Amino acid sequence: MQMRFKEESVQTLKQANEQYRDKAVALEEEVSARASQVELMLQEMQTKEDEIEQLYLQKEGRAPSTYMVEIAQLKEDNRRLMGMLRGTKEFKEFAGYVEDSGGDVRHLEDNLRTGTKADAPSNA
Repeated sequence: MQMRFKEESVQTLKQANEQYRDKAVALEEEVSARASQVELMLQEMQTKEDEIEQLYLQKEGRAPSTYMVEIAQLKEDNRRLMGMLRGTKEFKEFAGYVEDSGGDVRHLEDNLRTGTKADAPSNA
């Protein structure tokens, strides 16, 4: 009697295990399908962003190459300005910081402008 009960319990557990395995497979398939959907949506979003950029450039009447030339010129101007700042005692350290950060500084703290030492310039 007890052996039969154990066999029935094992059979019930096997069936439950199969059901959970089937659910897990179904969930994995759903996750995979959703991941594919997300990837497609990201690609579509990038395409739309590119289209918007092109429309903006067309509205402005400028070619993308014009912006690339302007950006290159601005980078060159910034490089020369940092060279000039490096020659001043107030901004010598700051110019080094800009070089170390790859030139990615966009905002000066007020206390840097007055020549006092700051913890770190802001990139905001």
